[in-house]
Amino acid sequence: MSNIRVCLNSPQGSRFGNILRRFYMGGKHEDLLEMAPGRSGYPYNGGEHTLTIFGEVGEVKAWLNLFKETFPDGEKEINCVLHEIVVNPTNQVIELRRLKVVCVLVNGTMASDVEVYNWFEVNYD
Repeated sequence: MSNIRVCLNSPQGSRFGNILRRFYMGGKHEDLLEMAPGRSGYPYNGGEHTLTIFGEVGEVKAWLNLFKETFPDGEKEINCVLHEIVVNPTNQVIELRRLKVVCVLVNGTMASDVEVYNWFEVNYD
């Protein structure tokens, strides 16, 4: 099985940046933090909270699902990453930031971030 790198970096004032702040600074998630495969990144890292994980695809997907269970308000972003892993299995680097700014046409008009997340909202086990 192949390895994959997932970058969940987000500006510290963004909605997902707040989720990462709670992950790092909340004081309740040390176990999840330690379980993150090949983790790198820090809170308040130059105006953003950075988190990159690296490992075997199945291990990374399992950890992302645990993260989603722990932080349900980040479900749309994590589902978007999981979707990208499934539809582009040869992609070895996935950056949440790039997925969030992808231009998707919905009914002939440019979609907002919320519409993009709703479009990607699926459950992957």
